[in-house]
Amino acid sequence: MDLTDVKLYLRIDSDEEDELLESLIKTAVAYIRQAVDDYDVKIIQSEDFRLLAEQCQRILVVEMYENRNAYGQKHLDYSYTIRSMISQLQFWGGDADV
Repeated sequence: MDLTDVKLYLRIDSDEEDELLESLIKTAVAYIRQAVDDYDVKIIQSEDFRLLAEQCQRILVVEMYENRNAYGQKHLDYSYTIRSMISQLQFWGGDADV
């Protein structure tokens, strides 16, 4: 997943927020990497795992981007979709497809 992919997903045409988006991408990847054991191995071994992880990263970026002004207020929980996808990644039992 890269900046172009995220900008397309968010429908952002300008370059004004590229630095913020790059930071959010790194944060989303780090968040999932820390939540999932053997993330670096699984993402190489399984195409299905990689696709699910990348979609989860996109959704995390969207939530962080859209709620960037809400931090400092009431604690915001991640959506059910993100929590569910992270749980699927954490309990990944799929065989390697590569």
